Amino acid sequence: MPRTVASQRKERVTVSLSPDSAAYVRRFSAEEHAHVSTVLESMIEDFRRTRELEQLNANITAFYDSLPDPVMQEHAAWGAVGASGLAEMFESEIEPATPEIAHAGD
Repeated sequence: MPRTVASQRKERVTVSLSPDSAAYVRRFSAEEHAHVSTVLESMIEDFRRTRELEQLNANITAFYDSLPDPVMQEHAAWGAVGASGLAEMFESEIEPATPEIAHAGD
């Protein structure tokens, strides 16, 4: 579990949890050998990052959905060029499967 910066000032808050949630947090805290507050902070950070990523993806989708068709077609064409270039770059690095592995399911 990543640790926060030690010099970061903390704020004390009081929360009420259901017995199941409290037991879960305490059990997770014991498994991780971490303070309950550290576990809760980690959970909050994970939740925050997930929400921020969802918002970022929504913003990107909205941006591309707002582009006119000719611009989208140009982006798609450049994407195809880039994908084929990547495929050619990595194609030489991929080894073909050995006959024993390729026919193992037969």
